[in-house]
Amino acid sequence: MLRFPNPGSDISAFVRTFQALFGVLRALPDFSLDDMSGALVASGLATSSGYIGQEALRRSTRADRSRDPLFNQSKMYSELFRILGWIHPRPASRQSFMFSFLGSHVGMADFEPTLLVKECLLGIAYPNPLVVIKGANSVRPIALILSAAAALGGQITRDEIILGPLDTDDDRRVDSLSEMTERLRSLRRDPNSVKEALRKKAGDVGVQVNTLHNYTRFPLGVLRWAGWSRRVQDSGLFHSLTPDGAEVADRVRNSYDIRAGDLGDFETDEVDSFLQVAVYRMFERAGYSVAAQGLEAHEHRCRKMLRALRIDDTRRILFSPVQECSPSDTARLFPPLTGGKTSEASETASSVHPGGYSKAGRMSYVELEPASDKAMVSGEPQSDIIERITHYVQSQRLGLDEAVKAITSEYIDSSKDRFYPAVEAVFRYLGYQCELSRVGVNYQRMDALIRHPTNSIPIEIKSPGEEELISVKGVRQALENKVVLVARKYAPTTWETTTLVVGFGLPADRADVSQLVDDISVAFDVSVGVIDFGSLVRLVGIRMMQDRGPKDEDLVTMKGLLAISGS
Repeated sequence: MLRFPNPGSDISAFVRTFQALFGVLRALPDFSLDDMSGALVASGLATSSGYIGQEALRRSTRADRSRDPLFNQSKMYSELFRILGWIHPRPASRQSFMFSFLGSHVGMADFEPTLLVKECLLGIAYPNPLVVIKGANSVRPIALILSAAAALGGQITRDEIILGPLDTDDDRRVDSLSEMTERLRSLRRDPNSVKEALRKKAGDVGVQVNTLHNYTRFPLGVLRWAGWSRRVQDSGLFHSLTPDGAEVADRVRNSYDIRAGDLGDFETDEVDSFLQVAVYRMFERAGYSVAAQGLEAHEHRCRKMLRALRIDDTRRILFSPVQECSPSDTARLFPPLTGGKTSEASETASSVHPGGYSKAGRMSYVELEPASDKAMVSGEPQSDIIERITHYVQSQRLGLDEAVKAITSEYIDSSKDRFYPAVEAVFRYLGYQCELSRVGVNYQRMDALIRHPTNSIPIEIKSPGEEELISVKGVRQALENKVVLVARKYAPTTWETTTLVVGFGLPADRADVSQLVDDISVAFDVSVGVIDFGSLVRLVGIRMMQDRGPKDEDLVTMKGLLAISGS
């Protein structure tokens, strides 16, 4: 039977605790449970005998470590951090640890990395080399709880979780789910049968029934925290799936559930590429901007393996290599990022592993489609940016990433006199009727406008000379642009059509910008899209190299930070 440690049910506090530990211990090559205890005390996150600080640590320390409160608390945290793939044990000692690639991203996030944590929760699977468990369960527990709840009419109880998902030997065995849910349905008919089954299970594993209940505190806590379940109001027994929970359960049902044991019969190079594809897709679902060129290359390298595993859509892979595979294998492909910026290995290899991902809050995915039928908008050019991109792509034969880097470096110090026309030219090349506003014309409040018969889009532009990174100021001005455009009817639009902010770099504090975007949506029903210059240049490069461009409807309804999908 699976036994989850019990750190409490406040998952936000659990994540903050990890981030605090990361902040204190990140510079160490490895750390122990005692190091964790010291970091907890130093961060004000632990007390002992009514004391805080070093006195708490002194009073907690026992000669018998099994009776040391802080030591045991750190041990409990370490077990869950390993299960989530955030720390890895050192080969020489299972109580000496290092932060993993996954843990680095959780620890370095400047806001609660909710989407990434959710992916890690679904990625929990046993067996794995990171943690030793009693028993021989082969199961993906959080995903299985969601699947069981969905199969039981959208509701599940704490006791059913104990007697079902946590007590399943092999969740991929044919009919395993149907047999489990049928057994739980039969128990529902008689509460006394449930109590007897719990007493028997407690006796079999040598614990009290209350201890079995404690094993569910973490799973139930994460289901509520993730917004996947809620308590049924008229009964404290049942936990009901929310619409988001039902959607995730459906996603699990339609996923390719891959486990580390499935990879043993393939060549190392193929497995390496498959692992990177799986991590790319996991981070993509978590709202990270993915280097699509590297993803496509790895999909090509492991194409035979994908066919053998009967995978025809890598977006549906449910597999977290950093949580299931040997740390010696994953650390080679996914080195931890323990500095304030991406590691050197990640900077030089962003096309082959996701170390170069940019973190973001709310993302708006723009799909790409064939662009042959969408003509570039002609006009008197005020910028030579298209010629410069053509130079790097065709004459210099640079790859997409290198071309984007070269162009952005040319514009990093540009004033609005150079930057604004470049933004106009890029949108025109992509097929949008973009025009800059004339200086001194008061009714043209916005910096630029994409004209459309029904969905004209106002644009607030911030040159790097004004601010290198987009800020909340630009988002507020984008809202003002929308209000003015609707009120003055300068161009046909709708209240639902987005209003854009275009700047040189994405905001330094994604949480503040994303929160303001959400607040504006709730208060005014206005969608604000945020686009950085590098993404616009990337879209131009993709059109030049692949003849593909963004769908018009994606731009019209965009809300949040731009993410390019299918590039």
